[in-house]
Amino acid sequence: MSINLIEILLEIVLNPFFIISSIFWLIMFIVVKKFGKRKGLINIFIPLFAMIGTKRLNKFLKRVSQWYPKFWRIFWSCGFFVSFSFMIYGIWFIFYNLVSLLISPSIENAILPLIPGLTIDLPTFAYLIIPILFVVTIHEFAHAIAAGSDNINVLSTGVFAGGLFYLLGFGAYCEVDEHTLNSKPSLWKTRLRIAAAGTYSNAIMAGIGILLILNFTTLIYPFYGPRVFQIDDVSQPYEGGYNYNNLIEGDVVVAINETLIDVDNGVDLNNILANKTQIKCSVGDSLNFTIYNVNSNSYLYKSVILGIYNFIGISYENISNGELIINQVYSALQGGNNYDKNLTVGTLITKINGTQVDVSNNITIDYILTQVQPGEYLNLTADNGVSYLLDVDAVPLVPGAFIFENLYMGILYEDLGSNDIHILKVFNNLTESGINEGILKEGDQILEVEGIDVLSNEHSFKNIIDNLTLNPSEPINFKIKRDQEILEINANTLEIPTKSVKIGIFSNENYWIPKNFLSIWFSGTFPFYLLRQLLWFFVVAFSVTLFNMLPLPIFDGDRIVKEIINKIIGEKYDSTEKKTEEFYYKREKKEYPLNQYRINKINSLKLKSEEGEIIIGLDNYHLIDGTGDGFKDVLALTFPETSKIKEKSILEVNYEYQFDSKSPIKKKIINSIRLIITLAFLANIILSFMRFGNILSIFNF
Repeated sequence: MSINLIEILLEIVLNPFFIISSIFWLIMFIVVKKFGKRKGLINIFIPLFAMIGTKRLNKFLKRVSQWYPKFWRIFWSCGFFVSFSFMIYGIWFIFYNLVSLLISPSIENAILPLIPGLTIDLPTFAYLIIPILFVVTIHEFAHAIAAGSDNINVLSTGVFAGGLFYLLGFGAYCEVDEHTLNSKPSLWKTRLRIAAAGTYSNAIMAGIGILLILNFTTLIYPFYGPRVFQIDDVSQPYEGGYNYNNLIEGDVVVAINETLIDVDNGVDLNNILANKTQIKCSVGDSLNFTIYNVNSNSYLYKSVILGIYNFIGISYENISNGELIINQVYSALQGGNNYDKNLTVGTLITKINGTQVDVSNNITIDYILTQVQPGEYLNLTADNGVSYLLDVDAVPLVPGAFIFENLYMGILYEDLGSNDIHILKVFNNLTESGINEGILKEGDQILEVEGIDVLSNEHSFKNIIDNLTLNPSEPINFKIKRDQEILEINANTLEIPTKSVKIGIFSNENYWIPKNFLSIWFSGTFPFYLLRQLLWFFVVAFSVTLFNMLPLPIFDGDRIVKEIINKIIGEKYDSTEKKTEEFYYKREKKEYPLNQYRINKINSLKLKSEEGEIIIGLDNYHLIDGTGDGFKDVLALTFPETSKIKEKSILEVNYEYQFDSKSPIKKKIINSIRLIITLAFLANIILSFMRFGNILSIFNF
């Protein structure tokens, strides 16, 4: 038990986020010791919360807001309509996404919080620092400028950070004079403009971000040429490699057979090897690689051998010199060709084609696959003596490639028994290489194929398709039953898309050719990191835009919904209520705004301290109108200068105020909306964790 506890403590202490957070809190401790908590602008509660504010920035933001106040008011008014549109979309999205997670979940539906140290690793967190600081800072500045343009004071601006030992969140803040903002003289339009300003600025930033991403090639054109590929690893012979000791890790390939590589325009290694460019490849050919030498800024040339690229629809790992283990058997959806051979994950293989596995002498699956042809078989023998005869095919380029032997239709089907065939899935033409989207539909029942009755046929549906004498790309005539209607349709077919040649390398497409000394100094990988930064910038800006408009407590959307509800239902001050509030006494502060705005009278004012409780006389305080709306709302103290009242003594005031009799119904409405949206939002997050787990598997840019 003690050893486990020590291991857990070591894991916590050695975690990079704990180290970073410890340094941060140490700096905060030094700041407090040196400067103290000056006028409430430095508030630190280690290790939970730190907030450092300043009033100097307020003056700058005030000047900006007063340059063209009329323009700013029009600008922020437009922002309300944009932000409100995002609110409507956000609410629809939360419920639509929740239904999708329940019925047909996919990775695109995942909603997970970005929590440094918990769901985000250190490298990803590094990409988030600048976008979060920039997006949140501009968000708060927008609130401040919108407030200033409507003559609402900003009390302070600054930065904050929060966490529990680990630093979990950080950003900027803007403290608006809420008492003045919520008073009667401040119009409801003003409150809506200020509430929507932050989200509006984020929406603009998200728009700028997507424009920069879509025009990234143009953006870097003065400094970089086309995107090419760089070799990460070269396979050895036992790994099925053909070019070991020829190509080396780090080689940057800029041209093949004198054709310039241009990944963004489809001239990349995969397309070349799949014969989708003017370069045609076949087994046994050689390709001439032009390689850019990063260190000398020069070029050299290498002749690269093309070997055979075979596929058996499994992944495996050599666990010893004489044994390997099956890690995955690809399904039909994944393009597998041996999913029906009863081979299971975890099976230990000791022999290949009757010969003992021997990694040191190249007796491996990868090497033997370089010696056989598509259409042949590979015999694997398990440690228990069971043999598995696996089909050898070329590598599929589409999901569901080997559903049928001779052609591809981009569908999955299921047999409900006795050849009762129903279409299970039709692959999307755009994102899944489908060819029959809009022609066949999920749930279609297949009745006939080229006039052959399926239900009464002794052969399976697959056998019927496989035995058709059709040329690839020639349509197949189906008679189907769809929603109780009998239809005849012609389904598209293709020759099975495969790749049959292999070089034996692993590469990445994250290198751009430098054009000048500046880009050489930054290196050819700099655009990759810049692009990832822009992607995260867009993700953060759009996420804040969308979720900040939800009517949830602390979000700006909550303020907007409250204001709209208040405007629709109205106000009716036809009764009085009593309320008690407490304040910390500060000698330099003479006026204390109260939470209510229509105060009739003070019933009592007490001073609480360690010595006891004192009732303050009427001659030491009075009510004033602090907002200019004709109603008293501020407690003004008139203690004599010789008063010996201690700092931070508690002032307790009990007062009578005019009560809005419509406020209970307004509270019920807003609280009901909050509850519904909160439950839907939490359900999205919980289901996302249950379905997909860690966020790193989703945001893997």
